[in-house]
Amino acid sequence: MRFLEQPSCRVLVCDRADEEGLNLQGGAKAIIRYDLPMAPNRIEQRIGRLDRYGSGDSVRSYVLCCSDDPYQQSWSKCLIDAVGVFSRSIASLQYLIDAAMQQVRSLLLTESHEAMSAMTARLGGDAGEVTQELRRIDHQDALDALGKRPEDALDELFSIDSKWRDFQTTVDDWLVTCLEMSHAPGPSVGSLPLGDSVARYALQRDGRHPTLIPLSRFVGTMLQSLDKTVRGTSFKRPLTYANNDSPLSDILVRDLTAHRTLGLRLNLSEQPDLAVVAVTHSLASQIFYLGAEAHVVGIQPIKIDLAAHADGNEDTPAGSAWAERHANWARQMPRDVTNLWTFVAELDHDSRMAMFAHCVALTVNALKLP
Repeated sequence: MRFLEQPSCRVLVCDRADEEGLNLQGGAKAIIRYDLPMAPNRIEQRIGRLDRYGSGDSVRSYVLCCSDDPYQQSWSKCLIDAVGVFSRSIASLQYLIDAAMQQVRSLLLTESHEAMSAMTARLGGDAGEVTQELRRIDHQDALDALGKRPEDALDELFSIDSKWRDFQTTVDDWLVTCLEMSHAPGPSVGSLPLGDSVARYALQRDGRHPTLIPLSRFVGTMLQSLDKTVRGTSFKRPLTYANNDSPLSDILVRDLTAHRTLGLRLNLSEQPDLAVVAVTHSLASQIFYLGAEAHVVGIQPIKIDLAAHADGNEDTPAGSAWAERHANWARQMPRDVTNLWTFVAELDHDSRMAMFAHCVALTVNALKLP
């Protein structure tokens, strides 16, 4: 293509057919728009013909807009101020934008260009639907990241598995040398890696060197790690072991959840916005849902009943204002506490901070007792 290969060819005129499949990335380029279709996703497709991450300089966009045409003025303002199509990717906003465009098209015939101005006001700004949707997506991504397995997790597992000799030596040192368990050759189970073997470990109950771990502790800690399906194994449960294959031991559950809690703490400490959601959720779940245990943040609101210390306190203007405000928040709470996290996360920033302030204010205590 001459436009890409010949420096003398500096202008390329495109129509709608070139919105897809044309790759013009690289170098310093600009887009001069003769029209702005009523489809933000099409506009982003046009930008993508020239602008792609890591493929060149930033692409400048110029729009030919008639100054005395209110339709063009309103539409360009909506794209720039509300949708933000020229300054960021809007791929994640597709469903929100499609719904807004469907609505505005039906209103253009009855409300003229004012319908576009109304859509700009609804979508734009810190409290607008676009910002709220982006925050909701960020919160969801943050929650997904908490449970996401690291990409190198299997590599680490394979690396550890390749060091089975060191692991075998460490286990022998721990069980036999430290805990005083007996060691004996185990049954044949077929082909094994060179130098590997099956072993039996047993608790010694009598003699000069009894095992330094009680049977109950051994069962609770070790039984889940024994493979009962390998060919040639001989396995019998101790008589003291409960007949249940599935549950993990209390000690193992404690250890695993301790590691998980540490990971959650580290992740949450790096996400201040998500931390505000977590604290607000914790306070609200205890304030508005009696007896609910749906929070993991260890914050407990302590509320003082002021009516018990000052007769008529609740009938004062301040008391009435507080009761009305509290009732208003209570009416907005989801019926089921399990839906509270989603409710808090999807609030716009100002509403979430107002809810947070209300819950914190409920714990204020300046009371002096005689």
